[in-house]
This record gives sequence, structure tokens and C-alpha cells, in this order.
Amino acid sequence: MTLVTPKYRGVQAQGTTRTIQVSGIGGAVADTRLIEQPLAENVRAVLVDRPELYDRESLYGAGGDYPDNPRRFAFLCRAALEYAAQSREPFDILHAHDWQAGLAPVYLRTHYADDPRLSGMTAIFTIHNLANQ
Repeated sequence: MTLVTPKYRGVQAQGTTRTIQVSGIGGAVADTRLIEQPLAENVRAVLVDRPELYDRESLYGAGGDYPDNPRRFAFLCRAALEYAAQSREPFDILHAHDWQAGLAPVYLRTHYADDPRLSGMTAIFTIHNLANQ
């Protein structure tokens, strides 16, 4: 199992690093550092290290949302899918959890629809807080 999440401020990671190219909103491509951090046997976190997007005082905004949250989390979705597309191992299921990952299934079925590594992947979307539908 692999969890892809932002490397937020204060998160200490000492795993393996690699850099991939990720297309953001508007098509701009960014070299993006990923840190693969083992958590348990066959379980790892992949931290998306883009300080300009995730190294902030709070996760989603202080006293309200950060105005660029849509861009921040759209980029996270693309980074997760690029990681899966470029990994040596296959992935069977994409589990997108809450609005921050909501574009991942959309990107999977559009931008990555013809990708032989991802086109057969099942997508699941869950919401844990119905106030954020």
C-alpha cells in the first residue's frame, strides 16, 4: 500500500528521494522531489516535496482556506498519478479521500486514460466530512 501526501511543514522524512516531472494547472511542468518513507512491511508514504505549495503555517489555511488550495491539491493529484505511472510496480486501486484528492479519479480517466500502466486502475472516492461535499 502506498499513501501519497504533501510534505507539510514539520514532517521529518529520511526515506529515499527521487525527482519526477509533474504537469500542473496550465501545463507548466515542475521538477518535483518525492520522498519514499517506509512505514511498515509493504506500506510506504510518498511525500510530495514542493515547499512553495505545502510548507505553510497550517495544512489548509489559517482562519480560512489558502486562496491557492485548488492549485495545491490539483498538483498533488497529478504528482500521485505521475508517481504511479513511473513506478516499477503496478497499482490496482486509486483511493481518493476527500476534496483534496477529488481530481485524481478525473485525471485518471482523462489525462491518463491511454496510459498502459494506469488505464485499468479502479478508482474509489470517499468523503469523511459531509460538510465538504
